[in-house]
Amino acid sequence: MIQTSTRFVQLASVVTDRVAELLYAPVFVTNERGVIVTSSEPERIGRSIGWGGERALSHFLRIPLQHDTETGEVIVGKPANREMISPRLAQALVELVINQSTQRHLPSQHELKNELIDDLLHDRIEDETVIWNRAKRLGIDLSPPRAVILVDAARYILQPFTSLSVDSLEMEQRRAQAVISSIVSFFHLPNDTICAYLGEGEVAVLQSPVPGGSVAKGFEPFPSLATRWIWVRVSAIGWLIGTQIMIGLGGWLDPIVAQLVQLGGGEVFWLNVVKQPIALLGMGTAQSLLLRSLREQAIAGLPVYWIAASGIGGMVQGGAGSLFCAAFCPALTGQGGAILTTAIVYGVGWFGYSLITAALLSRLLFSRRF
Repeated sequence: MIQTSTRFVQLASVVTDRVAELLYAPVFVTNERGVIVTSSEPERIGRSIGWGGERALSHFLRIPLQHDTETGEVIVGKPANREMISPRLAQALVELVINQSTQRHLPSQHELKNELIDDLLHDRIEDETVIWNRAKRLGIDLSPPRAVILVDAARYILQPFTSLSVDSLEMEQRRAQAVISSIVSFFHLPNDTICAYLGEGEVAVLQSPVPGGSVAKGFEPFPSLATRWIWVRVSAIGWLIGTQIMIGLGGWLDPIVAQLVQLGGGEVFWLNVVKQPIALLGMGTAQSLLLRSLREQAIAGLPVYWIAASGIGGMVQGGAGSLFCAAFCPALTGQGGAILTTAIVYGVGWFGYSLITAALLSRLLFSRRF
């Protein structure tokens, strides 16, 4: 069933409020199926205009409303103050409000893209021709398969602000675009990546695994520059997913950490040893899907080996970094500052991870058995 788009409802709401204020009369807007989507009398929203038959609407003023491919009606009742207004004058006034509102709310390229992705994810459009045409106008290629990642940035996008020069909706859009720009810039995402703001602080990332939509066609026996960028992108996405899982499992893992602390080593050490492997398992799982295509004669157990190596490497990374920091962080911080110390600690941790994974990865790239 075709649903009313968010953009149409927003336009209808503006028209309803403005006309009701000017004419001091009940106003409601219907969609193409005759269902009320906005009204100056909120209790009517969601009803069909057929609640009292067409005769009940015979004295109402009805003006067509259209936005993009959606149509509806603006329906105006009698003024509450019983003031007589010429129907022709009232209709001209309503049409003027509609035209002004439509021009003022012409969507930008970003807004059209956000609306299309939101409609796709919520399955609001049944006709595939409409989807393809809208995507083509926006320069979006929907032919390759894509993975959908939802980023919850509500704490940043929706946080209160005090500014008299910018309204809350505009600030929300600015912050959402800043989040999208950060995602694209940080992960070096290419043009075939689609990011859209869905509202309520959620950003959707539609990522094609490789150019052309096929993982196997994207790799050669020895990695090209394009292959390396694919590796970076998939690793980043896997790391992001693994980190979210690690955060979600925090309450379950804390009791385990508490028991391990009794063995010695300190709480920070065991926190890193227990939790870091989860983030690395997420990254390793994503990478394993690509590693199989590096060689045509890939062994059946390769993904399992790589995932296991990633988990063990995560334990080594967390433990090595923690032990190094416990021994040298106080002295390093005093000499080089907190930023340099943090960089060195992370470097030690990732060096430990590389010791575990390098042997398997080198075998993968250069051994005939793989």
